[in-house]
Amino acid sequence: MPSADVSAAHRPDTIACHRRAVERVIAAMHANLADDMTLEDMADIAIMSSFHLNRVFRQLTGVPPCRYLTALRLQAAKRLLVTTNLSVTDISFEVGYNSLGTFTRRFSELVGLSPGRFRNLMNKGVRQAVQGLQRGAADLPLAEGIGGTVEAPEGWNGPIFIGFFASAVPQSQPLACSLAMGPGRFTLPRVEDGDYHLLATGLTWSLDVRDYLLYDRTLRGGYDDPIEVRDGRVEHPLEVTLRPPRTLDPPILTTLPVLLEKRMERQRREAQEKAAQGEMARHREARVGAGGRVVAVAEREEWMPEAASQ
Repeated sequence: MPSADVSAAHRPDTIACHRRAVERVIAAMHANLADDMTLEDMADIAIMSSFHLNRVFRQLTGVPPCRYLTALRLQAAKRLLVTTNLSVTDISFEVGYNSLGTFTRRFSELVGLSPGRFRNLMNKGVRQAVQGLQRGAADLPLAEGIGGTVEAPEGWNGPIFIGFFASAVPQSQPLACSLAMGPGRFTLPRVEDGDYHLLATGLTWSLDVRDYLLYDRTLRGGYDDPIEVRDGRVEHPLEVTLRPPRTLDPPILTTLPVLLEKRMERQRREAQEKAAQGEMARHREARVGAGGRVVAVAEREEWMPEAASQ
């Protein structure tokens, strides 16, 4: 039988009270991004002890309050980078960092690239990647791995990004990812055994690259608890239902155009390697067809006419 404290913590009125307290803290975070805000400050806003707030906040959002604040600051920095001409230094101060080096290091770690490179994503190359996504050309192919299905509200359609992350905040590069062109089946590549956070983002079709950088018009989905992967498998097929974002959802820090850009670069590299192999094969065939033969000398191929080899 659960203890009285545990039972009280799960009463509907207690849960509602905790939610309101956490929402007050999140609202204060948004309003004071440039100010120092300690866990004790947040606890005063929530009218809780620091220990109690840390536990309740994590239960409702998936991450501790200080990590949530970091994500909010970096999301605000992303917005300023692509919507203003402020310098990176000014932006770092705007979102509460007193050290440019600390801001750049944290941004690079959690967003996946430096602030300057993030700003440069508004270039033609990424626009081509997004346009390729709309044509379906940049779709990440299904592979053998961990399968599942993703559903969306009736009438909604658009690209859906699904990934395994190390944290409940979708940040940096996913440990495995898939990109579906709409609701339906997906397959995540195999990952090492471990516990992972499954998070999904449904994007609205748009010609504005900023929509793929800031995620203002997205659906969210995932599991509240980490997914256990054992022997390359999960206990049950993954089932994800997309929904509108909620106040308690952590910001999305991972950058989809970066994944698309890397995918396109891999495709270009693979095409170049395939073309080079084909050219080498045609060259060999042409030489052999001319009455010669191919011999290996010092780990390289050389052609020697039949007459000269006698």
